[in-house]
Amino acid sequence: MAIITGTDSADTLRGTAADDRIVGNAGNDRLEGGGGNDFIDAGAGNDTILATDTSGNTQVSVDGGAGDDCIYVGGPLTGGGTQSATVIAGAGNDEINHLGQFAGGIYDGGDGDDDFRISTTQAAVTLRLGSGGHDIVYYTSYAVPWTRAVLRVEQFRSGDGGDEIRLGLIEILKGWDQSNPFAGGYLRLSADGLDTLIQVDEDGGGDGFQDFVRLVGVAPGEVVAANLNGYSPDGAETIGRTFVGTSVQIGSWVQIDATIGADTITGQGTADLILAYSGNDLIFTNAGNDRVHSGYGDDTVGAGSGNDTIIDQFGSNYLRGDDGNDSIAGGAGFDDINGNMGADTASGGLGQDWVVGGKDNDLLSGDAGNDLVYGNLGADTCDGGDGNDIVRGGQDNDSLSGGAGDDYVSGDKGDDTVAGGAGADLFHTFGDAGIDRVIDFSLADGDRVQLDPGTQYTVAQVGADTVISMTGGGQMVLVGVQMSALPQGWIFGA
Repeated sequence: MAIITGTDSADTLRGTAADDRIVGNAGNDRLEGGGGNDFIDAGAGNDTILATDTSGNTQVSVDGGAGDDCIYVGGPLTGGGTQSATVIAGAGNDEINHLGQFAGGIYDGGDGDDDFRISTTQAAVTLRLGSGGHDIVYYTSYAVPWTRAVLRVEQFRSGDGGDEIRLGLIEILKGWDQSNPFAGGYLRLSADGLDTLIQVDEDGGGDGFQDFVRLVGVAPGEVVAANLNGYSPDGAETIGRTFVGTSVQIGSWVQIDATIGADTITGQGTADLILAYSGNDLIFTNAGNDRVHSGYGDDTVGAGSGNDTIIDQFGSNYLRGDDGNDSIAGGAGFDDINGNMGADTASGGLGQDWVVGGKDNDLLSGDAGNDLVYGNLGADTCDGGDGNDIVRGGQDNDSLSGGAGDDYVSGDKGDDTVAGGAGADLFHTFGDAGIDRVIDFSLADGDRVQLDPGTQYTVAQVGADTVISMTGGGQMVLVGVQMSALPQGWIFGA
């Protein structure tokens, strides 16, 4: 096991492809695990910790120590194996990210106001929220429902002023009109011993409920709307969240001015201009080509049909374009953005964002921060922007750029054009991925190629290019790269 130790200053430490112990000590450090089974001890300071190499068998242990830490674990689950993580964030206001389809883990937030951001999980994940503080759990899935395990949440403080669970429901529910899902037969709370189960019926029929989240040691009667992003478990409208502003016709627009509180706003079905101001707002535009400025606060916006514009420069927001060719711009906080159907343009802005295109041909940018940018369906253009990003094309023939920073770039299916940008980038491919062209592979920057475990491949010089050919028909072309100049370790994972 390699031991990599920092100083009491601000260090950047990177692990190897083998098992590592990385010790940051004091200072605001950036610590990156490589492959293998890693232990990362960040020490004091406001640290950024990345354990995002998910190839093969990976067991990760992270101790954030004191300070406001930002921790990333996982990424696209690129090929078999067993992955697990144990994370202790420590004291401070921490952000813990469980990314992609990484397997299981235990995440302990410790003291402070912590954010847990959990995307699709295929094995048991346990969250320990810690004592005190106001903790928020974001749970979103981009996979087919029920391929994941039940999310287990311990030390959850129920009641007004307690912790929050914010569920990404639009990707799961069928035919949901975005009203209270407890009233529509989509969600319910169920007692299981001393615990509460949050259960989901994806079509709202009321006869197909499946377990989604377990709140350990919490009775159903203790859970209130404030714990569930404003949705009252009894199905009632939540006092203080129903829109009480005014609307007025201005030219071709219907302008809706909200209050400074936490509002629920539903559009008029025309061309609406919605100004939400402060508060944690729920905004649903319905039909029409609408424009939404959701203002301060942590907001949820569903744009409905029509070619809509959503601008939210503040807070941590959940923004959905739904139908139509939409334009979505996030701001300084964590933004969870999905264009859904239509040819959409979406950008994350500052902060660590999730920017997903959905269907059709989308133009996506993570902007500054360590972002997840995913084209999904359609011939998409994806740019990670500044920061250490995960950029994936999804289906079809995509154009991808990691931007500045040490990025993970995967064309996925289709014949893709790929650029890493500045930084030590990791280009991923697999047997039937299609024919991908990497146009800026740089030995000087430390770029590498990652294959799925078990991939059979050959490497040949074809003209001025190095070509990796894989069983299954996939190829990766390193444009302008001489095979004889490639160093040991430039390709790994097979």
